[in-house]
Amino acid sequence: FECAMRAVIAFGAIGYVTGLVLILKGLDDPKLLGPSVAVALLSVFYAVVIGELIFGTLRMRTQRYLRSKQIAPSGSPPGAGIYLATFLIPTLPMLVAFFSIL
Repeated sequence: FECAMRAVIAFGAIGYVTGLVLILKGLDDPKLLGPSVAVALLSVFYAVVIGELIFGTLRMRTQRYLRSKQIAPSGSPPGAGIYLATFLIPTLPMLVAFFSIL
């Protein structure tokens, strides 16, 4: 989940830079300023929401679950994937609901 969080934040930064380029490109036309600022700010907002609220929550819940089952995150015993699957399946409706709103 750490890698996914970093990737989402990186994509948010790319969206922010794209929005800044659009802002600078449209400085002569005030009508283009609003949508360009929206691109810059919403990309960062979505990156934080997806990275921290979704992947951060999944990371914390997974770590808590692994600690409760006394499974080390680095060296999982055989069958740990089944435990994780039964743990993560209840989280899927939350993810589907979130992405259907977007």
